[in-house]
Amino acid sequence: MAEKIAQVREKAARHGRTVRFGIRLHVIVRETNEEAWEAAESLISHLDDDTIARAQGRLCQNRLRRTAADGRVAQRTARQA
Repeated sequence: MAEKIAQVREKAARHGRTVRFGIRLHVIVRETNEEAWEAAESLISHLDDDTIARAQGRLCQNRLRRTAADGRVAQRTARQA
């Protein structure tokens, strides 16, 4: 993970940008470690690169929509002032 973060930071820096990162964790509890790892593998076994890319694309689209909406609210507020 550290390697991936370093790569993304380097790419962003080339464009004069900085980035922030977040992480999502899931806790999987089973009677034994073996059962927990089996459950974890089962959860990610359905994922392929295309599925991950689509999910990331949706996340980016949602952020863009929120940013655009925030901008419209700011413009309306400025006009009303």
